[in-house]
Amino acid sequence: LPALDAEVAVDEGTPLEDMTAEANVARPDPALVAGCTHQLEIGESGRALKCFEAALPQWPDDADLLFGAALSGLVYASELSVMITSAPAQFADPGDGYAETLPEGMSQNEYLAAEIHRIFMRLREHFVTAAGRLDRVAGRGVRFEVTACPIFLGLKPTLQARGVFDDGDVLLMGAIADAIIGVFDFLAGQDWDTEVLDLVNFVKDGLGDVDFQAIAGVLTHLLNSDERFLTLHPVDGATLFEDARVRFGAAGAKLEAAIARIRELGDGGKDVTWVEDVGATARLKFASVIRYADDGTTAEEVLSFELTQKVMAGFRNASESILTPGRRTTLHGGVFPVLAAMAVTASRSGMLSGMNLKLPIDIGAFEIGALSDLLGGLVPNVLAFDWGTFFGKPAGLRPWLPEWTDGAGPLKDRFLTEWECPDDLDADGYPSGALGLLCGDGATLSDAAHFAGESFATEPDGIASALPVFAFGDPTLGGLLYVDLAGEPGSDEAGAYLPADATTLNAALGRLVSGILPLLPK
Repeated sequence: LPALDAEVAVDEGTPLEDMTAEANVARPDPALVAGCTHQLEIGESGRALKCFEAALPQWPDDADLLFGAALSGLVYASELSVMITSAPAQFADPGDGYAETLPEGMSQNEYLAAEIHRIFMRLREHFVTAAGRLDRVAGRGVRFEVTACPIFLGLKPTLQARGVFDDGDVLLMGAIADAIIGVFDFLAGQDWDTEVLDLVNFVKDGLGDVDFQAIAGVLTHLLNSDERFLTLHPVDGATLFEDARVRFGAAGAKLEAAIARIRELGDGGKDVTWVEDVGATARLKFASVIRYADDGTTAEEVLSFELTQKVMAGFRNASESILTPGRRTTLHGGVFPVLAAMAVTASRSGMLSGMNLKLPIDIGAFEIGALSDLLGGLVPNVLAFDWGTFFGKPAGLRPWLPEWTDGAGPLKDRFLTEWECPDDLDADGYPSGALGLLCGDGATLSDAAHFAGESFATEPDGIASALPVFAFGDPTLGGLLYVDLAGEPGSDEAGAYLPADATTLNAALGRLVSGILPLLPK
């Protein structure tokens, strides 16, 4: 892993004397750079990466080669990452004789868990290498032109970069790379040891027709099969979580610096990205996204993202919370703007369709700020998050989960849940509403205490809810969660939020979901 540094450094540029010295250093033949770039332009990102990397040992500090390798690496890694959505097929029954090929002392499931970890680490490594190369060319006056750079986030190219990449793009690409590395840090930081084939088959068969009882049965089966499942990875976990903290914390600052630099450099008519300011809103433009008509014809459109002051403040709030233990950011002030940006970007770029993910609404039709405000209108501002403290105490996802039973048998175990509609429950104790998760329409609801006599017992919270009440061993999720049931809408002021307890966390979850209940499938 690279050296970790909580401070976000933005290169101020190369001193004049260093630029003069650099100009006198032998440069690679322009035809060599053009040949590698051509591989990018015809959609061969892997070959382009190998081409640039083959030349780097001879010219290790050449800005064009470094940027070309970084760009190729990001495109190649992004395309590979989308391809992992078909990974379950790769873990099918390997057939007779496979057991003899396993490393000594390792079970098949342990081997497959190690393979999942290795895949995440290899994908992560591509982004880390690209990010390091971007850091090396930051502020060096990059001018890297492509006539086309197709990006395949699916079977067909979904994006087509055209024009000149400059210093602003270096920072923007660095912000994107850091955010993606943080996600892979989080995934690779988990221990995946369990009945892996059961997990793979469950995912491969699809989740469309299953309900809460089925999902809970499978997940508790996996948790009970191996006590290591979703704990911190024993070798890399702690280091990866710390790296995630730094990467996520740096991404927001790099994005803000990128917008400023792209704006400063202006639009020369050939830039891959440019900024248009409309009042206090910056519109980040990218050339371009590919649209496919029903008749198979294609068209390219400029991709545009509105970055309001409120959205940018949300990125700053999230970054500060991640880098500063004890600095809390609220659902409305720091979480929704970031989630909205990720969702809109994934939809408009074609990543969701490339991963065969279909949502009930077109997320890409919303601007980032509008989607964030919509979420804030539906969901009250009842939670605040201390990300710095959470990442400072690395743990896997297992401690985030409610308590569950152990011993009822495969697919019979369950999360400890109680509902406030006792007359609506079936013989297995599940309600008749949507997904077997909610009390049925018209069911009589009664606010009550739950899990009497247990350490995770809850008190009545004043609202009878159609949602389940969960038994949480640690309602703060490792110091992450704070609750204010009267949190001010749209605000990031978190001084009144208190550490979550069993009662307030369930009350907050009930209020979170109550606003979107009409959107859930029946």
